[in-house]
Amino acid sequence: MAMALAGDPAAPPLVAVADHLRQSLGFSVASGDAFGVLVGLLTAAILAVPVDPARAATLLGAAEAVSRRSGIVISGVEGQRRDLLRAALAASLAADECDAAIVAGSNLEEDAAVLLALDLAGSETAASPAQGQHHRSCGNRVGRVH
Repeated sequence: MAMALAGDPAAPPLVAVADHLRQSLGFSVASGDAFGVLVGLLTAAILAVPVDPARAATLLGAAEAVSRRSGIVISGVEGQRRDLLRAALAASLAADECDAAIVAGSNLEEDAAVLLALDLAGSETAASPAQGQHHRSCGNRVGRVH
């Protein structure tokens, strides 16, 4: 997924990633796997950046809320993915719009966040880049999870 943010041509096709996301998020929810839900929400956020950056920021907020509620620390590979996601969001959204979407996501119930992610996974995931270059810090004023 970090490859997709970096524009790596070796990244897997988005349709295949969306299919895997739909399956793994479903399994994670069914089995009560908070870490799997967190990773699924981060993945959905990464997929959403090029087509709907505000949704991506909302999903990031939801993933961070799962982290806080479950006590799971976002670190390692997931932390790197989150940081790449934040950089992509900062280039796509104004800081106040990004922060508001993250806060909205952090207030979503987990079921609603998963439905938002699954809706993305079930839709066409175009690979066209988001418009606009805001180059602002996204989410730094909202309780960032490390």
